[in-house]
Amino acid sequence: MPPSNTPQSPALLARSPEELIFGKDVRHGSPRGPREQEAAAQAMFLMEAAVALSSYGTPAHQVERAMEECGRSLGILCQFSSLPTAVTATFGEGWDARTYMRRVPVTGVHLERLVAIDQVIQEVASGEIAPQIGTARIHRTLAGRRRYGSGLMALFNAGASAAFALLFLGGWREFLAAGVVGLVVGALGEVNSRRVGTRRMLDFACGFVASLLAAVVTRVLPPARYDIILVSGLIGLMPGLTITLAVKELATVNILAGTARLMGAATILFSAIFGVALSRELLPPRFSTLPVPEVLPWVGAVAALVATCMLSFSLRAHPRHVPSMIVVGVLGYGAATFGDQMFGADLGLCMGALAVGVVSNLYARVVNRPSAVTMIPGILLMVPGSVSFRSLVSFLELDALRGIDTAFQGVLIAAALVTGLLLANVGVRPRRVL
Repeated sequence: MPPSNTPQSPALLARSPEELIFGKDVRHGSPRGPREQEAAAQAMFLMEAAVALSSYGTPAHQVERAMEECGRSLGILCQFSSLPTAVTATFGEGWDARTYMRRVPVTGVHLERLVAIDQVIQEVASGEIAPQIGTARIHRTLAGRRRYGSGLMALFNAGASAAFALLFLGGWREFLAAGVVGLVVGALGEVNSRRVGTRRMLDFACGFVASLLAAVVTRVLPPARYDIILVSGLIGLMPGLTITLAVKELATVNILAGTARLMGAATILFSAIFGVALSRELLPPRFSTLPVPEVLPWVGAVAALVATCMLSFSLRAHPRHVPSMIVVGVLGYGAATFGDQMFGADLGLCMGALAVGVVSNLYARVVNRPSAVTMIPGILLMVPGSVSFRSLVSFLELDALRGIDTAFQGVLIAAALVTGLLLANVGVRPRRVL
């Protein structure tokens, strides 16, 4: 509120309280007037919601559109710009505009909290609750207790690693070894997540430990495959989803957000590969020269089911959402396998992403939940994180041609997945932005 002795123009006094809070006409002074506190509460809610969505992995274009639509429903002129590490918002136009910037904490995907935040945004936008109550609910959601403890999270990571070892055509040696490596990597991640000082060393430490354990297994249980154990054990660390989101942001002309996300993924990969290189200097692995064994089709289907289930829990999804995630994940894996046999690997992945996107959009329409709840676990079975890591391993082995070929294959995988998701949005338009 302005001071009582401050002169107010007739244009300000004559303004209707139903007008936009941050208006366009600034020639006769500030148009905020008696609605200053209401405007501040609404702007605070929009900023808190945008930061929460960004911190849990929502792409930039979805954050911007969702917040601008919510602002219009509240009667606020606003523009948002989202980056992986910061959110900027401008409320109003002209000289009366205000710009806010907030840092985004890097917390990783948390599907249960994402659903809760989306519910709060809907209720505020529809007028069911006041923005102040919405802000308080977001704070309670962010500060809520963890549903799964550190031990369970490590076990989920171990299960996903063991399942991916079968998907990568490994045998029983690789299956068991990948589970152990995944358990150790998951435990390291849980320990480092609570220590800010060592958090930046997590990728290096996981790469070093995983490579060391894989090398030990190749010497104790020959002919175990070092590459399958290593990549499967680090599957929870691989930034395949980050790369796919980055390509999607670039495709939607969010250049800064896409570039920043790509650089973040590259940093993770290079840190992990440096740990692998140091480990191989200390204990070189024993490489197997035997051919990769044939895996029965039903083994791959079961492995995809288990991997989707473990990944869903690793993404901190609510248990009641996990069955839907498993159905979508297995459906996407089946569509990708069928497309691979019919049209080749790239078109197969595009078909898998298309199936995941269509079913996820239908799911979002029916249950009024974000499509990311089922889309992210389904896409994780096909993301190019492991391929990108294999590319760096090839460069580490001084095999530049294979490294370049594998890196290009990773780019094609990301492009195929993004194309499938964009086609899914055209075929079945989502009812809401999220």
